[in-house]
Amino acid sequence: MTSLPPEHMPLAQSAVPDASGRRFWGIGFLWFVPLFGALLAPVLLGILAAQNRRHPDALVRENSRWAANWVLTVTLVAAIGAAIVVSDAIIGLVLTGESESGPSPTLLLADLLLWAAVIGHLVVSIVGVVRARTRIVNPKIAIPFIPALKVDVSMELGQPALVRETP
Repeated sequence: MTSLPPEHMPLAQSAVPDASGRRFWGIGFLWFVPLFGALLAPVLLGILAAQNRRHPDALVRENSRWAANWVLTVTLVAAIGAAIVVSDAIIGLVLTGESESGPSPTLLLADLLLWAAVIGHLVVSIVGVVRARTRIVNPKIAIPFIPALKVDVSMELGQPALVRETP
């Protein structure tokens, strides 16, 4: 019988009652709000991840961190796609003097990036909301903008950490 990796194993009873990571993945849906959603979701999730950095429950701490990392990754991909569209329009305007010259390969690449960001974010956010109640959701393609906190085991248990002196 094979054992699952730690991030896929369901967590035992949480130290904090009703602790869950669902709200962080749910906040990611703000990204779909027109005009300001793509700016509001990464900022809000980044603030929440910073606030929960030392939360006693690993489920809350890691889900807030991974939800923020995921929405930052999707926002970066969408920004790259938008920058490609703008640069293609500027280059087309400067070179040809026309604002519309038809679909170019760079516009197709930008379109692919934008659609991948939207569909990928929708799927990962739904999976995150469903699974984050009992386990840590870690999308493998998310860029770890917010690194994991290195917690000393003795600090988690409420004991002072032993400091080793170097000669």
